[in-house]
Amino acid sequence: MPFPISNKIIGASAFLCLAFFHAKAQQITLSGGMEKGSFEYSGLAIHNNAELLFLPQHADKIADANVSQIQVLSLKRLKEKHLTFTPTDFKTIKIIDPKRLLDVKKSEGFEAITCINDEVYLSMETTSETEDSCFLFKGKLTKNVLTLSKRIGLPHLKKCDGGPVGNAGYESLTYLPKEKKLLAIYEYEGEANKPVGFKVDPDFSKPATPVYLDKPLCFRITDIQATKSGGYFGVNVCYEGTMKDDKYLDCHCTSDNPNVNAVVEGKTRSFAQIISFTKTNDSTYHWEHFTNIDASMPVNWEGFAIVDGHFLLINDTNNSQNKKNPNSTTYFISMPAKKD
Repeated sequence: MPFPISNKIIGASAFLCLAFFHAKAQQITLSGGMEKGSFEYSGLAIHNNAELLFLPQHADKIADANVSQIQVLSLKRLKEKHLTFTPTDFKTIKIIDPKRLLDVKKSEGFEAITCINDEVYLSMETTSETEDSCFLFKGKLTKNVLTLSKRIGLPHLKKCDGGPVGNAGYESLTYLPKEKKLLAIYEYEGEANKPVGFKVDPDFSKPATPVYLDKPLCFRITDIQATKSGGYFGVNVCYEGTMKDDKYLDCHCTSDNPNVNAVVEGKTRSFAQIISFTKTNDSTYHWEHFTNIDASMPVNWEGFAIVDGHFLLINDTNNSQNKKNPNSTTYFISMPAKKD
């Protein structure tokens, strides 16, 4: 395992955390400005099995030269059991947009990132109340510069009542190596047998094809990862921030998970879990609960990666959270072949 298990909490406003299901998390500090709410980390990705990419939601608007754009931490460095990381431990990827593909009306920023070797893909959210489409971008990574080359639009999906979800987009993005397709999932899964996302050709040269869940899922899927063995895992979150997630309850969602029902019934306000997926056919997936995420940190988990049999998560800090202690937290959780 990359880090030892410990009950020790390291005092800071941003953390990396290691947890083994019911074990208390080992927390490792991100500091030197990287913990600030202005980052709003919204995505994580593994690049060439050597680097972990951190995607800020508004990567093109961060002014601090030390932490602007996409931040990169080597996996070797990550596994050296350090308890604190500063900007000097990271390198920076600069995004170049020669075709002005990022000039998108009503952009709400980046939401997800994934890599196919040196090809990097980003998803962008737009204002769903007024815009018809969200966007995926493709770029080539060379010497710490990501040059964007292509863009494709994907439609905003609707709630069960036909209205817009509101402040929503394709928060989940991963690559399916066996199918050689990208999988983009929208952050609304309240109805079975209605599209929840799309499979997309990596060259953006063919029409995207819809995908479905065979049963409704309460709350949002905020990121997904396909494993080398062909499995799928996702992060499912209900988060009470400035914008409450009540809109995800409009379809009267029910569940056999008591922690989910506690939110639905108004007994608690936040919940997060890891779910696993299996394919039932080429376009439909079945999901199951895998493990809960530490309920003592009711934050907006948005970035997700898998490293050496551990789940890695980071939350979108957002300035709407506790301004006295904005935090950016990453959990590593072991992945034995059993549910909690």
